[in-house]
Amino acid sequence: MDTSLTAPPAPAGSRIAGPGRRRGFGTLLAVDLWERFSFFGMAAILVLYLTASKARGGMAMAPQSATAVFAAYMSLSFMAGLPGGWLADRVLGARRAVLLGGSLIACGHLVLAAPWAGSLYPGLLLVVAGTGLVKPAMAAMVAELGGEGPGRREAAFSLFYVCIQVSALVAPVVTGLLAERIAWHLGFAAAAVGMLAGLLQFTLGMRAFGEVGVRPPRPVGRAALAAVLRKVCAVLGLLGAVAAPLAVLGALPVNGVLAVLGLTTVGLPFAYLRALRRRTETPRAAPGTGRGDTAEDGSGRRAEDTDGRTRAGDTVPRAGVRPGTKPGADSDTGTDVHPRTGTGLGTGTRTGECTEEYAGAGTDVYAGAATGSHSGAGTRVHPGADADEYAGAGGQGARARLGAFTAMMAASAAFWMIFAQGGSALSLFADRHTDRALLGFEVPASWFQSLHPLFVLLVAPFLARLRVGAWQRVGTPMKFAGALAAAGTSFVLMAVAARLAEDGPVGPYWLVLVYLLYSCGEIALAPAGLALAAAVAPPGSTSRFLAVNGLFGAVGVVVGGQLYRLTAVLPLSVYFLLVGVFVLGVGTAVALGARSLTRRLAAG
Repeated sequence: MDTSLTAPPAPAGSRIAGPGRRRGFGTLLAVDLWERFSFFGMAAILVLYLTASKARGGMAMAPQSATAVFAAYMSLSFMAGLPGGWLADRVLGARRAVLLGGSLIACGHLVLAAPWAGSLYPGLLLVVAGTGLVKPAMAAMVAELGGEGPGRREAAFSLFYVCIQVSALVAPVVTGLLAERIAWHLGFAAAAVGMLAGLLQFTLGMRAFGEVGVRPPRPVGRAALAAVLRKVCAVLGLLGAVAAPLAVLGALPVNGVLAVLGLTTVGLPFAYLRALRRRTETPRAAPGTGRGDTAEDGSGRRAEDTDGRTRAGDTVPRAGVRPGTKPGADSDTGTDVHPRTGTGLGTGTRTGECTEEYAGAGTDVYAGAATGSHSGAGTRVHPGADADEYAGAGGQGARARLGAFTAMMAASAAFWMIFAQGGSALSLFADRHTDRALLGFEVPASWFQSLHPLFVLLVAPFLARLRVGAWQRVGTPMKFAGALAAAGTSFVLMAVAARLAEDGPVGPYWLVLVYLLYSCGEIALAPAGLALAAAVAPPGSTSRFLAVNGLFGAVGVVVGGQLYRLTAVLPLSVYFLLVGVFVLGVGTAVALGARSLTRRLAAG
């Protein structure tokens, strides 16, 4: 789901000279390559390890449970960037976040490499927590070190994206060979070595970063941080009080936990969208009333003066000036762009004129293109904007756009439902039903995971050329429909392959074609989804709408993992056919409603 996008100029205090910038940027690319090597290397062998027999050193887990565990791990990795990005931006700073997150990832892989059964879930949780810290922090540093100007920033994120694909291409080859041919735990150890190499390179090259990432760009106040910590500790304490006794007694229902996680993941984006809708429809008072665009300090309290009242006409010093403005200015003119890596969460509070907070992981864009002014007690006026949307009445146009956006995101979840099964269902098919003999050598099943990044690297330049011409004129709904058609067709082909496999292993070309189809689908849908979120979001809310895009991706991942449980009662060919036909149906519905969706997305 990564794509190269534009970033804001680096803060003045963080700018460094050209040679130093190049060294720092090169170091970051190398570190990201190692971090992604560890991530994709472990992901390529996880399901195979979980389902391998005890005699082969595996966990002997049922395929249905193994795919559910894999889906839970991947969906948590999607969502971990939300709190991780907030910590990097508000508490730790990017540099400390990378060091802490990388250490957690390395520890997680080492725990997985330990030859004892209880290492699985602690190891996975450590990797998830570390990934949530590393990805947004790395993207923020790449944005600052990539160079001045939109063109250089786009090139920087293009290189960043290529590094991800190169890692995804190489990692399964290395970890898969070690895990499947020697010992599973060696595969996890190789992933740990990759992360440790990245940490070492990051530490040795830290001098080239200058002041980049030393301090959090928008540090949170002590009172707000204490309030957040109290809430987190309360939630963790409650969960621990329930789960710890069950875990000690060996009665913790893993399938029940996975089911609860799945329901939470499915409900989260809809609850988040509802909150965003209420926020955009909250009435705002006229300038000078003191109640227009009031601030919060992170703990939910409005900004107040010493006697506890918010005074009309007070101006609160601005924290976090947008690109295109000057500190202390009363107006914004320019385009706001805020890249992140992964899924973004904007907690978007405003203090007086405008204090905004963002956290993200994956590839995010904050592309608000806001032109406006501030008056009174921070009430914001957006010239040319939909008066209903920004002045508080909500407006039919805003509601129509939000409804169409929700429908599009739900449709994208159907695509990610198939896409995420590349590391689970398709990996198991490669292991159990595919003839992998090649010139007397049996190709490890995990090596098929390298097909997706290979096709992305081969196909992406071709589609990039199309985007300049005919592809650019294709509407977003039709791009989604095409991606869904490709994904659905891939599973219909898998149904045919699974039916043939009932009589014996099938050739590898079935999987090659399937990976090609949904790789093309990802290239079509992922950038379009990010661009759609950025286009629909009101000024100041783009990161939050990009968070929704990532959360619906997590929905697809976790639903796909749970759906695979149907193979316990259905033949594999029937399962692939049902899922493929369903996704084709979703794609057809999007295509038939493309004109209406396009009109609603452009409403207002």
